[in-house]
Amino acid sequence: MQTNLYNVIKKGFASEKSMKAGVSLIAVLLFMLMATIAATATWKWITSEGFSSQSRMIKREASQSAEAGIQATRAWMTYHANDVGALIKEYQSKENKNKPIKIDNQFAEFKKAGQEYDVWLTGVNTENTTYKLKILSKGKARSGMGYHSEVAILKVDGLYKVKIPSDKKTAHYDFDYSYFGGSTENHGNMNPTSMLVNGNWKGNPNTVTTTFVVTGNAELSGSNLHVGKTACIGGNLSSNNGFTGQDLYVVGNASNFTANLSGNVYFGGNVKMGSQANPGFNIGGSVFLTDTMTTSQGEFAPVIHGNFCTDENALLLSNGTNNPFTVKQNVWLPGPFNVAFGSFDWNAGKYSVE
Repeated sequence: MQTNLYNVIKKGFASEKSMKAGVSLIAVLLFMLMATIAATATWKWITSEGFSSQSRMIKREASQSAEAGIQATRAWMTYHANDVGALIKEYQSKENKNKPIKIDNQFAEFKKAGQEYDVWLTGVNTENTTYKLKILSKGKARSGMGYHSEVAILKVDGLYKVKIPSDKKTAHYDFDYSYFGGSTENHGNMNPTSMLVNGNWKGNPNTVTTTFVVTGNAELSGSNLHVGKTACIGGNLSSNNGFTGQDLYVVGNASNFTANLSGNVYFGGNVKMGSQANPGFNIGGSVFLTDTMTTSQGEFAPVIHGNFCTDENALLLSNGTNNPFTVKQNVWLPGPFNVAFGSFDWNAGKYSVE
């Protein structure tokens, strides 16, 4: 019995040792597994951190290059106003039609070592005096490993308002008008050298030496009016006692008109000849008629020593055949009915054509 008990106890101790050895082996294996996992995780973390740092560095380089492109563009615009003006003109031209223009080759001198970028002009607004230019800059990292784009709006004011200094020049203007003013009326021997009436004029100056200008109507009374050079009437002209001088320009109608002029005459409206035999109707140059000219039933015969030209719808209406209408040079009658015989009732505003 003792021997059996001894053997049992001995086997128990052997089994306990075996169990302890198994537990130790498992513990060692678990520790090795945990160490392997920790080492692998640490290696992956270190590797990813290195890749992340490199990516951030590449992105930073590309961003700095893009910003450098914007700064170079701003510097170039500051010191090359003429070139910028030409660039805006090219951008808005019919050929380009507001398409983006690559401009970084314009300011190569502003580039620094290690900076790579491409810059485009993508928009222009010139509605106000301050121009606005939209710039796109695309920066590159080393060896083209990364890219970054920046957009900027640059305002330009005063670069194109250049005034070239010049010597101061003085000008002298001769004011030649004896009368320069609004509507007026006078009678008697005024005899001015020249007149500019900004309005209507009524009266009887015997002689105007050079120029007689009336922007409105001119109603002459008394004796004959003589103008040495040019007379311009912006409205209607009523010359009851004759008109002598050189050139005459009448925008409106001319009534009771008799004249002896050495130059040319333009009638913008109707013309009704008067009956005063002296000065009659004697024109040394050419006459242009745009509306209706009614000859007089008086004793004088109208004479044009130059050319007689009418508008297509103009009409020369003769009141009789006893006093012929004479043109010494050429006649231009472009319409189908530019000449007729009859009379015109000015009160009724109707023609009576024979």
